[in-house]
Amino acid sequence: MSRKKNENAPLASLLADEEVVSELQDKVESLQGMLEDLMESPTFRAGMDVLLQASDRERIDLLLDGKEGVPTGFASPEAIVLATGRPALLIRDGQWEEPELQVIKKRIEPATGYLRQAIPKVGRVELVNDPTLEYVGTGWMIEEDVMITNRHVANVFAYHANNQIVLRTTPFGVQLGVQVDFNEEYASPNPAFEVEVVDVVFIEKEGPERPDMALIRLEKVEGLPQPIELSSLHLQRNDDVAVIGYPAKDGGRNDPFIMQRIFKNIYNVKRLSPGRVTGVREDRFILTHDCTTLGGNSGSVVVNLKDGKAAGLHFAGSYKENNFAVTSETIKSKLADLYGRSVIQLSVSGTEERKPTLADLEIRKGYDPLFLGETVDFPEVDPAVVAPVNNREDGYLHYLHFSVVMHKSRRLALFTACNIDGRKLYKIPRRRDRWGLDPRMEEIYQVGNELYKNNPLDRGHMVRRLDPAWGDTREEAAQAADDTFFYTNAHPQHAQLNQRSWLDLEEYILDNAATHDLKVSVFTGPVFGLCDREYRDVLIPQEYWKVVVCINAFTGQLSATAYLLSQSGFMEDLEFVFGAYQTYQVPVQLVENRVGVGFGQLAMHDPLGMVEHRGHRVVNGPDDITI
Repeated sequence: MSRKKNENAPLASLLADEEVVSELQDKVESLQGMLEDLMESPTFRAGMDVLLQASDRERIDLLLDGKEGVPTGFASPEAIVLATGRPALLIRDGQWEEPELQVIKKRIEPATGYLRQAIPKVGRVELVNDPTLEYVGTGWMIEEDVMITNRHVANVFAYHANNQIVLRTTPFGVQLGVQVDFNEEYASPNPAFEVEVVDVVFIEKEGPERPDMALIRLEKVEGLPQPIELSSLHLQRNDDVAVIGYPAKDGGRNDPFIMQRIFKNIYNVKRLSPGRVTGVREDRFILTHDCTTLGGNSGSVVVNLKDGKAAGLHFAGSYKENNFAVTSETIKSKLADLYGRSVIQLSVSGTEERKPTLADLEIRKGYDPLFLGETVDFPEVDPAVVAPVNNREDGYLHYLHFSVVMHKSRRLALFTACNIDGRKLYKIPRRRDRWGLDPRMEEIYQVGNELYKNNPLDRGHMVRRLDPAWGDTREEAAQAADDTFFYTNAHPQHAQLNQRSWLDLEEYILDNAATHDLKVSVFTGPVFGLCDREYRDVLIPQEYWKVVVCINAFTGQLSATAYLLSQSGFMEDLEFVFGAYQTYQVPVQLVENRVGVGFGQLAMHDPLGMVEHRGHRVVNGPDDITI
């Protein structure tokens, strides 16, 4: 392999570091005594012979190129360089052990203050009740109570379901607990500092051009570390950096001889690994570095030693190949895309997060029938089945930009009605879920958390959290999103329900509203069937419907489309179930007949109903939707 192709690999970058190589050559004689007990390895002998002869740059070039006289695949010189030139230093009580090479010590010393501030802000992400895994990676504080880690770390204990992120369960059906320990150090005099993970805020989707990152929210406890600031400096090749994280024994991918030399059989504790940047991709999406890392380092912070700030999020590494990190520029860009700014929006204009009071709710205006410029009334239902609302005769529970009508005997939403204004949408981050009963309605007409405890049922939003998240101000949008966390807006849906097409449909509606500055009204509800299964005194619907209404951009007239989702295949066993479902586009009239609601003149504005008076269309994605 040519020198050009190898120049960014760890060994190549290390041997190109002339200061390190020079000091190593001076120390070879003393190192021989230390390595005598390892001389039984044939590859070690061959490698040492090469290193001892490497007295000039030409010999180093030969070593890099793997040319004559240099055995291919030898590991020993790499062990020497990695252990001394790119060490993984144990951290005790916030202080790292002294490096063997003076040049490494000198590079770290100017950043001592920075590193001491960063070390307590890095924690080990642990599973509380998993029978097979103690911990899954590393994370570091990026906001007041938010930690950043890798997507592939978060995926071990959480996944996307029902438009939210939920924790996985053990093979015995017990929900995983997750915590972060900030004091997991070798022989540390300090006790563990374990903080519960209360919410998984964000997990990036899979994809080569998507950063391997996730955000988790920690319980706000006394002493919770402050965030590490993201660096604004543009790193270049050979800039000094250091990785702080928790390397784990990884014999499957790494030479055990080398690992023993570097880590001395001490794993799973906090270490500082100094090194250098070996490259930055042209678009600055990722950087590569030669710091010594192992599997447990996933999610580690890469600290820029010039300013002590986070230069990247380490996400992958391979012995003899390269180490990779998401750059601070990429992280900032992603946060800005998610939340409108480069740090996470924890609260709105400094106001504390709180549940709306009865007084707050009584002045909510809710769904507006004139929102589209033409009247689109609430669906008509039998008044006898509508649950009563205190001080109202119509049974409407109004929230910010949406309304809910409850079924009296089923104690679940009969339907929801939501206005979406694409011109005023905000990307509001998800805070810790705080579900509650609505104080405007007697509790006998509502289903609370008793239905969702210790089982795979999710609190499925009828009105999606982001749909009403619009307004003239961010405060208004955030309040609308928070209003979706009342149990009146929740329906029991199985956690294993594969909602890909349904979710694609909902995202399609919202994305188009935002992209084209559209106004959209959305009605959503269940199909209450005679064969619905009873569970904990609640009959659980097996199908859901959605009717979307907007003004057709070409005709200037109302357009109404209807959709149906079935989860009947999932409800045979609430403990261990897997099954299929399908999303369909159906005529509005079919929903009217199936559900027993009336949509007035909307059936006359249904393009599918005009073509097909019977039947349905399978929806596998937005391209299957008839508008």
